[in-house]
Amino acid sequence: MSQTTGVGFRQKSRTLLYEENMSDNLDFPYEYHPRFCLQNTNEAECKANFREEKHHITRVEDALRIPAVFKCHQGPVCDGTEGLCILLKRFAFPCRNSDMIPIFGRPVPELCMINITVMDWVCDNPLACLKTQRPSRLLKAKIRKEILKHSK
Repeated sequence: MSQTTGVGFRQKSRTLLYEENMSDNLDFPYEYHPRFCLQNTNEAECKANFREEKHHITRVEDALRIPAVFKCHQGPVCDGTEGLCILLKRFAFPCRNSDMIPIFGRPVPELCMINITVMDWVCDNPLACLKTQRPSRLLKAKIRKEILKHSK
């Protein structure tokens, strides 16, 4: 085997390995966007992005007893407010994780992992406010109405 044949084979095998192990995720420039901070978000942005007023997000956080920090199994960490806002954004509007990069300044895989972690936490820990307090009939009717509105 000649010297040139060995070099060509190595180059082709490296190229093949590179192509096989390349990520399927698009390379979005998340590092150009600042990390999310609720205090730096104005009232109009909150209403547009999360369908909630800014002061209501902290009330929802308290009612659901959202932890101070969410730690995903694969490493990403975010504070409770950011995790709740990622969840609210995903459920407020049909959007892709890549559409949330300018808001949260995180890569798509992290946004996905955080969303799943927060969703699992909320599902595993039922609404503390409804469990510990007796909701009024008016509140129950409002909840039913909201569920029906979003299920259409």
